[in-house]
Amino acid sequence: MTTTASHPSSAESMIEDTRVRQWKMSLHEAGHAVAGRHLLKRTTRAAVFGNGFGVVDLGGGTDVPISFREAKAAAAGKAAESLASQFDPPEVQFPVLLLEETYPETAGPLVACVAKLMPDETAIARWCIQGCEGQPWLWAKRHRWVYSAAAEFVSEYRREIVDIAAELYERGVVTLETEPVRPAPTRCC
Repeated sequence: MTTTASHPSSAESMIEDTRVRQWKMSLHEAGHAVAGRHLLKRTTRAAVFGNGFGVVDLGGGTDVPISFREAKAAAAGKAAESLASQFDPPEVQFPVLLLEETYPETAGPLVACVAKLMPDETAIARWCIQGCEGQPWLWAKRHRWVYSAAAEFVSEYRREIVDIAAELYERGVVTLETEPVRPAPTRCC
């Protein structure tokens, strides 16, 4: 008697590759969104599209970060992708829908700005160079610093990032409201 090993079909393999890509992109965008909420204290919006592309609005006015916190929020996306090796994609079918039709108030503005966006790596590189153009040895130092800080952030907020990524994976879009500022306790006497 001969047996053959069961190999996934080409179609099954493509579906699994798509699931993994969508999960990784969901983690990436969730990393940005959670960083925007905690580091920048801004409402953030993120979307992941069926074509494997994602986008996040961190609420800033420029493509190039203007502070270390903005650079760290930009680097948090790449750092969050590493969570794909620790957490499997949710057992839900990634929606194949037009986000701009299903969630026009959230996805519409994100879709409109997709073509104008600068890749994360380019924005971070420009931040690393800015202000020290004549000192290339500092560029690499700033680059290592921001990615190291982003990895620490992702480690600290890993559970929240995975939860937001699961919502992105399932719905395709998410908005994280700014955390309310707590008033300082008053002292009496």
